[in-house]
Amino acid sequence: MFKGEEVKWSIIVETEIGHTNGRDAIHVDMITQKGNSLFLKGEISGRQCSNNYENCDWYSYELVFENVMVYQREDIDISLEKWNTKNNFAEIKNSEWIKEYGLCSDKYKHYILETHDDVYSVICQDYSFTVTAIHDEQVL
Repeated sequence: MFKGEEVKWSIIVETEIGHTNGRDAIHVDMITQKGNSLFLKGEISGRQCSNNYENCDWYSYELVFENVMVYQREDIDISLEKWNTKNNFAEIKNSEWIKEYGLCSDKYKHYILETHDDVYSVICQDYSFTVTAIHDEQVL
């Protein structure tokens, strides 16, 4: 997705803890890139999960975007109004950004991840999400 692109259709991405909505739902503590993979680690507010199966306050997580072709990070205060997703983690269908790069939309997917501070836009082949710990207080 690029500046000025109107989101025509987004799909809520469901994980083992459901989906989240709200600026304070997802926190990223660390982001690293190894080869074509992008790793995000942080915490998710259990109170803002649609499936808080452990009834806890915080879930530590690892989110890995695999075979990443392109990604960008923007401050949420700058980009929040231009995204029209229904939750914090969404797949953008019919992405103009995928078309702009000449990528096959059957092979690559466009994801938007809205966190407490930033918005990440990622074009990749796949992702994996893992809850790595469960706790009642936020770990900083």
